Amino acid sequence: MFDLAVRHGDEHVIKFADTALEVHRRTSDLAALATVVRGISLIEPLSS
Repeated sequence: MFDLAVRHGDEHVIKFADTALEVHRRTSDLAALATVVRGISLIEPLSS
């Protein structure tokens, strides 16, 4: 998930992914991972 966020390029997506992965690590809640994918789909990626 974090690699997807980094490839996306937006700093907010990356920070959000970091937080979501920490929540998943602590709780094992798969919804935390799903939020990363949703965030990536909602925020326009940076152009390469």
